Amino acid sequence: MIRVHTISIAILVVAASCLSGQVACVLPGDRATGIELRWRLAEANTADVADGADPAAPAEPRLRTCAGARVGRVEAELRDLDDPTRTRSFSHACEPGNPAPAERLAEPAEIFIDLRAGRYALDLRWFAADADPETALELGRATQTVQVEADGVVPVDPLLQGPLLPWTLDLRGAAACDLLTLEIVYADPDAALFEPVDRYRERLTSAQGLVTGVPVACSGLADGLQVFPDLDRGAYRLQLAVDGRACARDFLVDPAAAPLAVDLAKPGCAG
Repeated sequence: MIRVHTISIAILVVAASCLSGQVACVLPGDRATGIELRWRLAEANTADVADGADPAAPAEPRLRTCAGARVGRVEAELRDLDDPTRTRSFSHACEPGNPAPAERLAEPAEIFIDLRAGRYALDLRWFAADADPETALELGRATQTVQVEADGVVPVDPLLQGPLLPWTLDLRGAAACDLLTLEIVYADPDAALFEPVDRYRERLTSAQGLVTGVPVACSGLADGLQVFPDLDRGAYRLQLAVDGRACARDFLVDPAAAPLAVDLAKPGCAG
C-alpha cells in the first residue's frame, strides 16, 4: 500500500510503499481521514455496450489493464477548495491504482492519501506508457470534487477513458479476389483485458463503407485507404478470409502508427 502523509501546510509530502511480505504495513486505521484512490481504464468505444436493443450486450464498457490501455502513469493534483494555498501534485505508475476486479473486492486500495477534513478538487491526468516519461503523450483528464469528513475514508474510483482514434487500412489487390471477410480482434486479449474476449467489436464500418464481421464482395471494393474512426488505442490483429484462405496482420491504433498495408492478391496478405 502507498500511504501519502500530510503536514499542516501541505497536503502531500511523503510516500511509502507497502510491499508484499512486509512485516509492518501502515493501513488506514479506524480514525484515519483521507481518500483511497483507484482508477478504472474503460474502453471509450461503446458500440457493443447495452442500449436496450440487444439483451446479450455487456452493460458497461470493457475494462483494460494498464498494458492493454497502454497507460504508464497517472498524475493527480489535490487542491483544498477552502484554502487555495494548500495544493500538491503527485505521480504514480498505472498498475497500483488499476487492480483486477477480484482484487478490488478482496484488498484495500494501494494508494491512501491522508487529508484533513474539507472539500478538495482532485484533478487526474493519465499518460501513455513511454520509455521517456517526460515526453509521454497525455491521454486524458478528469476532475471531481471530494468531500472528506473527519475520521472518514472516501473511496475514489473514477473511470478513465482515453481518446478514440482513427485507424487506416491501405487495401490493395481487390481485383484479385471474389469474397473478403475482415475481423478486428485483440492482439493479446489475456494481457489487454481483465475479462478477455477475442473480438474487439461485432461490426465496424469504415468511412468508405467497408464493414467488418460480414462477407463482402471484392467487386464492390476499390484499392485505397479504408479509414475506421473511433477505435480505442491499443494493439490489435486484423484477421482476413480471402476466397477461403486466411491471413492475419498485427497493428497498433496510435496517433503515430502508419496505415496497415494489406495486399489481397498475396497469400500472406503482406502489403
